[in-house]
Amino acid sequence: DFGWTHKAKWIDHMVVAGAKDAPPVTDVNDDLARETHFYEQALGSANEAIRRLKELGVPVKRPHDYYAEMVKSDEHMKRVRAELIFEQTAQETREERRKAREQKRYGKQVQAEKLKERTLKKKESIKNLDKWRKQRKQNNYAEEGAKAPEGFEDGFRSKDSPKGRKRSTQETRQKREFKNEKFGFGGRK
Repeated sequence: DFGWTHKAKWIDHMVVAGAKDAPPVTDVNDDLARETHFYEQALGSANEAIRRLKELGVPVKRPHDYYAEMVKSDEHMKRVRAELIFEQTAQETREERRKAREQKRYGKQVQAEKLKERTLKKKESIKNLDKWRKQRKQNNYAEEGAKAPEGFEDGFRSKDSPKGRKRSTQETRQKREFKNEKFGFGGRK
């Protein structure tokens, strides 16, 4: 019967368990988060082991004149670090794109709401105008001072519309004729 005796001193087995109250990994498919979680657990356990070894008086650092090869080469560690940085930047880029899509979607919604509001306002003003015209017709234009509905105080046409512009006078017609003579009508030659 083989088994580990619980009476053995800690220095004989040096087992350090990770923190039991550590929060679990939220997304197991996220490699970066999972690796970070493992790293934090290992770092916590290593710090605990160093603390215990120092209490027992066991040296935990190499002498200053001791040089040894690393298990993994510097080139390998550079590749690992580059891969981690690449993955992190790719994730940030994806996140930025997602935010941009959401903002675009939100902008479209706002624009659609404004268009809807504008069409409702236009329908309402047309309805008010028709109502006002109907009332005037029923009264046979008896009320000369009848107040126009809101937005139609200055008449039915705006000054910018072609029918709301001033008629051409003799002077403006002469100017137009002179320019047409000098420059042509602007059509194909």
